[in-house]
Amino acid sequence: MAQNAAVNWVVVKDRDSRKILKEYLIRTYDLPLNSKGNRKHSFYRSLYALRRIADLRTGTAKRARSSTDWGNDAIVWIRNQATNLTPQPVDRWEVARPTDQACETAIRLIDALGPNAQAPSALAATLSEGIELEWRQGKRLLSIEIMADGTLETLKSVGGQPIVEERLDEGNSRIHNLLSWLDMV
Repeated sequence: MAQNAAVNWVVVKDRDSRKILKEYLIRTYDLPLNSKGNRKHSFYRSLYALRRIADLRTGTAKRARSSTDWGNDAIVWIRNQATNLTPQPVDRWEVARPTDQACETAIRLIDALGPNAQAPSALAATLSEGIELEWRQGKRLLSIEIMADGTLETLKSVGGQPIVEERLDEGNSRIHNLLSWLDMV
């Protein structure tokens, strides 16, 4: 790591100046560990998957119930919790409020999955003003991220290694097939 990494500390007391500096550094330099505002980096998805696994292990992600009412619980969480997040986070440790479009798409997706679908292991607001639903089955992980613009991105991984990423239309019939992938041996 000493050959490939450097750490610098800069004290910036003004929040606006700190935000401008951070955005400039992410745009200008190759900073793979900064995920917010850095989705196009080739390491983003791998890092994101590893951080989500860590969130699940430490219990820092919102966990959905495994009852048949998980869909109702998830919708209530979106309407009452996610929409009450601050629009502009104070620092990098907070997520911003998901956009209205992301919230509405997430609710339609949950309704489309129906009450008999497997409950997700996690439901969370994302750093990119979206919402993520995540399912785990053994070493398999399925993530459906509803982006700020309402588009859907999926990630399948096995043992922490991403194997398939794709963008789906909201009405795509393959969404149900994604959940059945978790049960394949």
